[in-house]
Amino acid sequence: MKKSISLLARTGLGCAIAATLLTGCKCCSSTTVKLTPAEAEQIAEDAYIYGYSLITTEVTRVQMSNVPQADSTHAPVNSFLNIKRYPPGDYRGVSAPNADALYSLAWLDVGAEPIIFSHPDMGKRFYLFPMYGLWMPVIESPGSRTEGEAAGTYLLAGPNWKGTVPAGMKQIKSPHAICSS
Repeated sequence: MKKSISLLARTGLGCAIAATLLTGCKCCSSTTVKLTPAEAEQIAEDAYIYGYSLITTEVTRVQMSNVPQADSTHAPVNSFLNIKRYPPGDYRGVSAPNADALYSLAWLDVGAEPIIFSHPDMGKRFYLFPMYGLWMPVIESPGSRTEGEAAGTYLLAGPNWKGTVPAGMKQIKSPHAICSS
């Protein structure tokens, strides 16, 4: 539970919830805003749209990474997981896995320090390493189409990292302290 709370605080969702509660609290404001039912409904809808993706992402992260060591479908944060079989039709460990894709993935905590990700020369094979933010937009997607076949080394950094990128590395900046690859 503590990890979930710290993730909410780091993503800003905790701050947004707190700000919403404080602005609607009579004891914290000298003026009270009266909302119409339609305005209240719109605010609730906006909050749902804003927060639902974060909640499903967090549930997926906890289900996949809340283990002390890797097994066939789980791995701790900052560890790669290579799933060696297609997911069965009833698998619900992630929101919506592709039934015809093999997955290798990692939940990365880049809040305190960056993580280095590298891959060998991939030859003539197609490869793709999409990296996602907490709302699941693609942050960056190194792959054979965009980067070519040669080996690559990337420095994955959180939003507050201010260091120097070593020579030969490409920086990928995450807008959040937690990202998925």
